[in-house]
Amino acid sequence: MPKEDKGNQPLGLQDKLPGPAELLQLATNLYERAKADLDANVLTQDYDYLKEYQLLVTVSKRVCNNDIIIYALPIALPGHYQGVPGIIPGWAEVNPRVALSWVVSQTQQLQTRLAQIAGEPGKAQVELLKLGLGFMADEGLKEVVVLDFAEAQQALGAAAPKAAAILCGSAIEGMLVDTLNRGEVLGDNRTQQFFAAKDKARYWRAGSPNWDAIPLRVLYEWAERLSLLRPAVLNLARSVSDFRNTVHPWAEVRDQARAHLQEAAILLQVVQLISAELGSKAAD
Repeated sequence: MPKEDKGNQPLGLQDKLPGPAELLQLATNLYERAKADLDANVLTQDYDYLKEYQLLVTVSKRVCNNDIIIYALPIALPGHYQGVPGIIPGWAEVNPRVALSWVVSQTQQLQTRLAQIAGEPGKAQVELLKLGLGFMADEGLKEVVVLDFAEAQQALGAAAPKAAAILCGSAIEGMLVDTLNRGEVLGDNRTQQFFAAKDKARYWRAGSPNWDAIPLRVLYEWAERLSLLRPAVLNLARSVSDFRNTVHPWAEVRDQARAHLQEAAILLQVVQLISAELGSKAAD
C-alpha cells in the first residue's frame, strides 16, 4: 500500500484506531462519494478513492480482529485488472472506470459487514449498482438480468460469494443470449462458420441455437468471433471460473470449485463491463 500522508487521511484515522461504528460512517461516506462520481462518470479521483479504501480495510482488519469476512476483502486491485493508469503506472492499460467501480463494490461489502459488527444493519441498506440494459430486446430476459444482478450484490454484501457468483454468471448469460439471439446475428456467416467448427449437432438444432446446451464459455467464444466484446474484457471474464455448475454439490466436490469473496467481487465487475460493451456495440 502506498505510504500515507496523514494530512490526506480520512477524518478519524490520524491519531487513534476508531471503533466499528466510526469505521462504518467513514465507509458509508466513501461509498456515497465514490458512487456519485461513478454515476457521473467523474474519474479524476480514482487514485484518492483507492488509497482511502485501502486505509479503511487495513484499519478495519485490525479493529475487527481479522473478522473472517473483512479479512477476505482485498486491499490491492486484483491481478486480473493488470494495473490501472494513474494508479499503477507502467502496467497494462485498463479503463479507470473499472478501478472506481471496483472501489465502490468493495466499499459496499466493507460497509455491510461493519454495519453488522456495529449492530446497525439498517445502515447497510445502500443503493444497488444498476446496469444499462437499453440494448436488450427481450423484456423477460432483461427482467431476469436486473433481478440477478441486484441479488448478486446483496449476496456478496452478506458474505455469500457462491450465491453471488452463480447469479453473476446467470446475468452474463442473459445479456449474451439476448444479443446473440437476433436475426442479423444468427444469419451472419461468421456465426455459421463458428458453429460448423463446433459440435453443431449439439449446439444447433432445427435451424437455431440449442440454448440449453451452449455453455457460457462457448457464448464468450461466439461473441469474440463477432467482435462483440473486446479481448481485454473477454480475458478478464475468462480468468474467473463459471461457478454456476457448483449449484450441484457433487460437481463442486468433483471440480474443487467454490467461489470466494474476491472471485465473486470480480465477477460483479465483469457483469458491468459486459453490459457496457454490449450497450456500446448496440449504439454503434
